[in-house]
Amino acid sequence: MNRRRLLLLIQALFLSLSYEQSAVTPVRAGAANEPSTLLLHLEIPVTALEQSFNRLYGGDGAGRHGSQEWITLGGGTGFMKYQADRRQSELGLHANRLLSRATIEFSLEYAKQIGGKMTKTADCGFPAGGSRPGRLGVTITSLFSYRPNYRLEPSSRVTSVEALTPCLLGSERVNAAPLMAQVYRSRLESKLPVLDRTMREAVSFKARMSEAWTRLQAPIQLDEAGSMWLLLSPLQTEAVEPVWTDGTLSAEVGIVATPHVRMGKKPILPARPLPALGGRYTERGFHVPFTLEVPYDEANQRLRNVLVGQDFGIGPGRIVVRRVNLYPIGKQAGVDIDVDGLMALGVKLRGTPVYDQNTETIGFINVEYEMTEQNALTSFADELLHEAVRDELAARLKIPLRESLEEMRRELESALNRDIEGGTLHGKVKRIRLLDVTMGPSALSARFRTDGELRYHLR
Repeated sequence: MNRRRLLLLIQALFLSLSYEQSAVTPVRAGAANEPSTLLLHLEIPVTALEQSFNRLYGGDGAGRHGSQEWITLGGGTGFMKYQADRRQSELGLHANRLLSRATIEFSLEYAKQIGGKMTKTADCGFPAGGSRPGRLGVTITSLFSYRPNYRLEPSSRVTSVEALTPCLLGSERVNAAPLMAQVYRSRLESKLPVLDRTMREAVSFKARMSEAWTRLQAPIQLDEAGSMWLLLSPLQTEAVEPVWTDGTLSAEVGIVATPHVRMGKKPILPARPLPALGGRYTERGFHVPFTLEVPYDEANQRLRNVLVGQDFGIGPGRIVVRRVNLYPIGKQAGVDIDVDGLMALGVKLRGTPVYDQNTETIGFINVEYEMTEQNALTSFADELLHEAVRDELAARLKIPLRESLEEMRRELESALNRDIEGGTLHGKVKRIRLLDVTMGPSALSARFRTDGELRYHLR
């Protein structure tokens, strides 16, 4: 075989191995385990809140309430008493504010002080006097936050008190509804601190949070064999604005955690007590780092499945890859490749692992090689084609991970969407990305991180 034919054969061999390349991502170390967040969702029945407003308006049903003593008007120019019934009320939500709307029916007595004696001069709203009661429309707005001890912290204000139906006083039929609206508003505002205190004392979800916190620390089994466990590892809690849904006050608490996957037997971990509720929630996403350990026997089998037995046409004959072997050289990878056919060629490569995000494979950069069979012809060919040979060999060395990554996606999605004690997990894995790849003594180690979201709905 002459020198020119040998050069043409070597060039044809590596050009025949060409492929459509994808962009590769150089290995970069990521954060060891940056904090993640998940949302814990629980519903608070509004019965206790309704009772607090009922007491504010004056009892349940149509129970009457009002002033037992004369109320001074206009610096002593007049006096009034009233009786009122809460005829209708409802709770609703506008944005993140709880609204209490009520219709108050009232009757009123008006008096003046004559000769040192209180003398009633007119009234309205009393059926015996032939006058119809007046009506007020009341709206109270309560903005909720949380206290560190997992109680609601309401802040209420009277938004409006409007005269809906007139109440006509005496023979001159003076409408007393605007006056009653001022007096009734003043009464409500004086009782708002009591309203906020009763609502705060009525609703505590610390016990439910403590139970949920304990459950979130329990390992979650990912595989049927019980050899892969997801540890959520909650660290602290953060407050989220409560919301109103379907007649229920929905409280959400942000959980800051450092989730990770652990292999082996089910871990036994000491439980951490529920911390005080922290400040305003900051969304960080739910991230789970995990490591794929690929033993060299398995990695070599994957390489053999891709390369060994592949043949490539070269002029009148074929070249076949007959052996490939991956092994560690410190932090780099070594790969031996032998081909056979019209010519036999052995090559030793050395390179740094990289990850190809598009094809989900591990390849190699910074590749160098040497031919194991040295003679005048191969040395001359190597001198001319070294870079081309190196690049084509590096391009062909790919360890596929797609199946393993898809399996991990499925396992994590399944683990993050299930009923657990006390509630249900709802999770989504949006993407998986590489953190780093290393060559260990017995296995190639690829460390990834999933990015997604997680919610825990308490029953």
